[in-house]
Amino acid sequence: MIKCPICLSRKNEYNEKIGETCCTDCGLVLTSIAFEETSFVKNDDKIILTSEEKGRSYVTDDGNLGSRIKGSGKLAKTQLFQSSSYKGKVLASDRHFTVLVKNILYQYNIPTLGKANSILEECESFKKTLREKKLLAGYSTELRAASITYLLLRNKNITNLNRHAKICGVNIKMLKKTNKKFSKGMLTRETIQIRNPTLMMENAILMLETNLGEMCNYSYRIKCFKMGEYVASCYDKLNLSYRNSTNALVMWIVAQMDDKKYTQREIGEASNSTPQSLRINLKQFYEIFNINKQQLLSISVDDFISGIRGR
Repeated sequence: MIKCPICLSRKNEYNEKIGETCCTDCGLVLTSIAFEETSFVKNDDKIILTSEEKGRSYVTDDGNLGSRIKGSGKLAKTQLFQSSSYKGKVLASDRHFTVLVKNILYQYNIPTLGKANSILEECESFKKTLREKKLLAGYSTELRAASITYLLLRNKNITNLNRHAKICGVNIKMLKKTNKKFSKGMLTRETIQIRNPTLMMENAILMLETNLGEMCNYSYRIKCFKMGEYVASCYDKLNLSYRNSTNALVMWIVAQMDDKKYTQREIGEASNSTPQSLRINLKQFYEIFNINKQQLLSISVDDFISGIRGR
């Protein structure tokens, strides 16, 4: 008997019709007889298993590989997935992924159905790219849906990491790790340098409201938007980036000027930043605008934007 070099089994059988000796355990072709003249006949009929064969748990490729692969091992499944009989079929995990993505988009309250469908199509296409690049292995369907939607929505400045992790109900550290892996498969990497201060402020305020369980005052929201746009334009002229920590700084300054009792930690968490980064940016802010805390608290947001810095 021939010993299989893959599974080391000595069980094999000879198929007279195709002239092959195959391992009965893993399906490897051990020997074959080359024909001098060959012809190809297309057969659309599926293989009909006998009652005895049905009880042996076969994985079949409808004859397209030249032999039936017995068992449910890795080799049998791989060859089945590559066969024409499998093409066009949708896995249960793919359907589950679509349901999860739709639920995530619904929670983001994306206004138009057309836009929701567009983002859903982008998620499906991105997942297909990741599968082709073999980057999906080892990640659950829930984590795949959370990471893929985050990367695409983040590039559109619709979300931030903390908010997305809470909406999806996944561990933020695992989400960060998955994002780093999946971002390698993006045609355009996640944009970090160029950000819209208005969208950043809107997301941060929504996260602050979620964390505190209460709505922010309308006046506070408007002042944050005004201050954020003004600071962003000033920083842009100095070739400085408007970052998450800068956005947190603006929210905290407006809260101090408007007598709101928001702490640096609360605002930092809402802006995906830290109190330490906020304080470092605050020192830079005082130097850029040539102002101190006492002067800042003695004026309004409109006065600051108009150039009235106090004495």
